[in-house]
Amino acid sequence: MDKSCNSVVLMVKPSDVGGRALKKALDIMHENGCGKLGLLFVIDKEFFSGDSSGYVKPDFLVEKGLEGIGDAILDNTEKTIKKIEKGSVNTERIILHGETAQEILKFVQNNNVDIFIIPKDKRGPIEKFITGGDIDEFTKEIEKHTKLITVE
Repeated sequence: MDKSCNSVVLMVKPSDVGGRALKKALDIMHENGCGKLGLLFVIDKEFFSGDSSGYVKPDFLVEKGLEGIGDAILDNTEKTIKKIEKGSVNTERIILHGETAQEILKFVQNNNVDIFIIPKDKRGPIEKFITGGDIDEFTKEIEKHTKLITVE
């Protein structure tokens, strides 16, 4: 890999595959001398805005709830990094608001990201919803703007 790396961005996910993706991101940073690890979380209120009874929660409650979840996930990820790295990794929280796939694409189009890492679980209804059902088109679009690594 190229040794001129400024930033790696990791889409955080609180799962086993998310942990493997974090380890991969840290390894890549060390191998390439990257200066910063971006920890990305998307607040996608459309995904969580209602339930099967037809009752729709007010948007601001959904958004506040997701912000709390995102903060907890990012806090835990930063604590894990500090344990592994003894605080030697420069991290930055990246919180996006909107439809997950669209926001990620806008982010990689508008920011200088050397490497973008996505943890990829087995394709389930969540992944299909997030990407509109076709993950290949989503990843191809990201690859037009940055190096993409998926971790299974």
